[in-house]
Amino acid sequence: MKKFHVYFIKQFLKLAFFIQIFVVILNIVANTSMHTKLMAKHNISFLSLLVFESIELPSAIYESMPMALAITTMVTIIMMIRSNELLAYVSLGGRLRDLLFPLLGIGAVVFCILMFMADRVNPWVENARKKYETEQFDRQPYVTKGKLTDVWMKDGEEGFVHMELVDPINREFFDITFYRMDDSFEIDRVTSIEDAKPRGGKWELSKIKVYDIKPRPELILTQDNNTVESRLFSDLADLPVNKPKFLSLGELSKIIKLLKKQKLNAAAYELMVFKSYGHAISAVIIMFLVFPVCVNFSRHSSYIISAVNALALAVAYWLSVSSFQSLGKTGVMSPLLVSIIPNILFLAVAVYLVYRRETAS
Repeated sequence: MKKFHVYFIKQFLKLAFFIQIFVVILNIVANTSMHTKLMAKHNISFLSLLVFESIELPSAIYESMPMALAITTMVTIIMMIRSNELLAYVSLGGRLRDLLFPLLGIGAVVFCILMFMADRVNPWVENARKKYETEQFDRQPYVTKGKLTDVWMKDGEEGFVHMELVDPINREFFDITFYRMDDSFEIDRVTSIEDAKPRGGKWELSKIKVYDIKPRPELILTQDNNTVESRLFSDLADLPVNKPKFLSLGELSKIIKLLKKQKLNAAAYELMVFKSYGHAISAVIIMFLVFPVCVNFSRHSSYIISAVNALALAVAYWLSVSSFQSLGKTGVMSPLLVSIIPNILFLAVAVYLVYRRETAS
């Protein structure tokens, strides 16, 4: 039966390749058609628009891969039933449940690929698209910043500022220290601020302490809070890379750790991390769900009905995942629970359907 598993994997991967290409081409064509208004707005050529959409190709593969695998599973099983290959496999003692193992192997590889793309490829794609849009469409220089933790920046001509954490979702800054330099380029004053939060067009600073360093360190001013205008904070908060979609999973995890260390709510970032894991796991779940629904050896069965039922179950799974994500965003449930519950629920449904179909056949 192992030979059949190898044959099954080869057929599956062959179909998956062509189906994924077809899905991605449809995605690029659809996006290009939807964004043609950008040509008139920015006075650009169709080629520039096509390049802009093509940059998103890796992200399109990432987003569409679970759907492509669902279609591939459906087509593979139906083709093997039509050719009586699956019937011969079962007649010779093969069990449907054993076909879950090659699907699991494929799913494990896909999981690793999707997690790598979520961590490395997608942030790069988002940054590349924004850079191309800014330089080619808006004809402006693209300004970027390297990281969102342990940030050092120049503060005008007077000195430097250090920020332990930049929160791009809430546009907030934590553990800020300003170092003012004298004419001899030596630090003569240090200002520490616990956090800076936007208030309208200004910034509210909390727990401010000002120290004179020369001739000896001395605390000269303390304030619980103060609202000021700050070009530095405003410009930094508006940088395009200061958005969650530009961050790797490692950067998100570091932000979560720092927020929890300061006893702040990190649920929005946890939801993003768990969503990436959930998306990768969905590739496995969706194959397990579609597989048993497509298996029907009855002469009176309809391949079209089997395909429709399989896709309906897949859509139900994705709707369930989206619904639980909404519960996580509103704070009704924890990010971990909203990511685990739908996957466990539908995995149990998939296993039940496999055993039920095996018994029926």
